[in-house]
Amino acid sequence: MVTGYSHPGCYAKALNDCSPELTIEHYVSKSILDLLGDVHVISNASWLASGAQSKPLPSSALGSKILCKRHNEMLSDVDARAKVFFEQILWAFSDTSVALPNRNVAVDGDALELWVLKACCGIFASGELLVQGRSAEYSLPLEWLRILFQGVPWTRNTGLHIRHAKATPHRGFAIGPVFSSDNNELSGGGIEFCGVELFVLLDPDMQKLIMETQAAEVSSTTYRPGTIDIVARTHKTTIELRWKAWQPTHRVEYRYE
Repeated sequence: MVTGYSHPGCYAKALNDCSPELTIEHYVSKSILDLLGDVHVISNASWLASGAQSKPLPSSALGSKILCKRHNEMLSDVDARAKVFFEQILWAFSDTSVALPNRNVAVDGDALELWVLKACCGIFASGELLVQGRSAEYSLPLEWLRILFQGVPWTRNTGLHIRHAKATPHRGFAIGPVFSSDNNELSGGGIEFCGVELFVLLDPDMQKLIMETQAAEVSSTTYRPGTIDIVARTHKTTIELRWKAWQPTHRVEYRYE
């Protein structure tokens, strides 16, 4: 283990165990971006004019030098295990042959939870996020870094929450911060992928209701569900989230035609 060195460009420098080389980190993993296509059009980024969209960009261009080599490599297994979940989401929302009407698959819930935290930490640290028309770069709490890189357990009632909202399938994603309504402090983050909204909420005392500011809609969330069912007209996909030290009691269901 490397100890006693903090790379100034690594967002995990507070852990004091960096390696000397700075590397490019894709906060939304390149392998997951590739599921959505060869090129991507980005909006709401700090390097774009307000309301503007980027030219088509390859997945390799959607990264920043924000992690040292050691910390970047520590996340590679999380990327690989979480990719299974996003593959199944795309299958569930696709026009699948009736010859294969149902699918049941198991996904590592702990890895998915860490992946959402990883994606949020990356975009918050990059400074590429535009929040309320201004470039936003956040200092990441030490607790978040210790969960992500050192395996420190999540505290009570924190971690993955899935929002109860009507899914509108599409091939794209959005990512952004979550603020506490009490003090407007950064309390977590979320990613919407092809219509499914995943959040990591890290304030144990915060009421777990999500308000979408643009639509002014408030929706409830399910904490660490055991099953996600996606029911379409021609097929049904059941994704079982398996947890090491959590016994789920709830499920989430999406219906669309």
